[in-house]
Amino acid sequence: MVIYSVSCSYDPEPVGCQFRLESTGLTTVAGIDISLLDSLTAPDKQEIADSLDSGFCPVTISVNISVANGTAESVRVQELDWMNTGEVGGNKEYLCSGELLYPVRVDPGENLNIPAGISFNASTLYGEYSSEEIIDFLWATGGPGRIIRDSEHLGRLSLEDAFVTQDTRHGLIDGAGPFTIGLLWVQP
Repeated sequence: MVIYSVSCSYDPEPVGCQFRLESTGLTTVAGIDISLLDSLTAPDKQEIADSLDSGFCPVTISVNISVANGTAESVRVQELDWMNTGEVGGNKEYLCSGELLYPVRVDPGENLNIPAGISFNASTLYGEYSSEEIIDFLWATGGPGRIIRDSEHLGRLSLEDAFVTQDTRHGLIDGAGPFTIGLLWVQP
């Protein structure tokens, strides 16, 4: 009789990083920096409405993606791609796509913010939504509420169909996803 000894080791440590949407920063709509305003004045709203009506209303939102490394080793986030969506008038709308501009090293136990930009023409939403609904969405996500982490403010933005490539001590985790980066931590 021959007895074979088989052993298996289990590594309970998580592999890779977790992601969530942390906040938005500088937000401009039709050239108006709404991230610094306490309120939108009637002339501000009119200028945005006129820009929407003209067919070109440029929006730029700086988004902070929080990345947490709960492992015992450094992780290098090589690539991160996503599609930005926003809740406008109660519906989810595609805004634009985005990607990590450069690889980021996240040390053990570290939680860092990666800035990412969202740029789109808000006029593409006009017609299906009123200027008031569009302004409400932009104000909730880019105005004073940009740091409020709930479904009425920051939660109206999400980075969907995300794919990530991470270099870990277990090797390269290539193209993990799709997953959604929102208010809650997610580990692909």
